[in-house]
Formats: sequence, structure tokens, C-alpha cells
Amino acid sequence: MHTQDYISQGTELSGAAFAQSQPAQATQTKEQKQACDDLDQFRTSISKLEQAGPQSTVGEIRTNADQAREDLKALAKASEKVAKPETENVRKSLERLRDDARNIPDGATVEQAQARIQADVKQVRMASAQLEKKLDCGMGGAGTDGMDATDPGLEPAPQPHQPTPDE
Repeated sequence: MHTQDYISQGTELSGAAFAQSQPAQATQTKEQKQACDDLDQFRTSISKLEQAGPQSTVGEIRTNADQAREDLKALAKASEKVAKPETENVRKSLERLRDDARNIPDGATVEQAQARIQADVKQVRMASAQLEKKLDCGMGGAGTDGMDATDPGLEPAPQPHQPTPDE
């Protein structure tokens, strides 16, 4: 066997090993795919709440909370049949967040507003991560926007074996 044959054979074997190490993704239903897409949009709205900066206003925070509520309506419609308890947890978490955002005094600073909703945003993130897991949205696909790799339930994707020059 020539060196090139060994390299070719090694590449085939490492490719096969990589394919076996990948988790098998169940085929998503139409409802699950739509729910994952809607979850992605919902998380984008939540990210806007987290990104409020010194130039933001309390009104913008309230508007972003309202937009998240609208996005949740679409998400709930798509996900309730396949993940009703998890969808309800997201809804309840968001309602607490929205109520707190609505009750921020008009004269509050952005820092005060963020401090008031910070725990609520974290709860919404955790509830949406549970929903994502139930929907089987998967890493790298719809529904992962804005998720931190340190969030519970998310693991780094396995890396393929890279042959060394000695192999």
C-alpha cells in the first residue's frame, strides 16, 4: 500500500467515526420546525432587551418587551401542540418580565431599568432553553440565536478527528 492509500483510508475511517459520533437528529414535524423558527425570532426580541445601553430609553425597553410578547404569540401557536407545558412556562416568564418593564418609572435610568428586569430576562432565557430542548431545535439551527454556549442543555458540537502528520 502506498502512503496516499493510507491517507485515503485514514480519511475515510475518520469520516466514518465522525459520522458515528454525531447525535441522530429526529425528523422534525412541520409544527416543530415552525416553533423553532418562531423561538429564534422570540430570542432576538429578548436579546434587544438585554442590549439596552446608555442611549436607550425606558420607552424602548417597554416597546421591546411588547415585541417579545407579540413574538411569543406566534411561538405559542406553533409549539403548544408539541410542548404545551414548556410553552406555558415561557409565557409566564415573559408576562413577569413585561409587567416589570411596564412598572418601571418613567424617570428611571436605563441602569435602573435593566436591574429591574435582569432576573426576569434570565428566567425567560431558561424557560426558552427548556422549550428548545423539548422541540429538539438542535445546535446551529433555528432557535439558537442569542444563546450563550454556557446555557444549560447546550453542549459544544463534537469536532472531527484531524489526522496528525504521523498518522
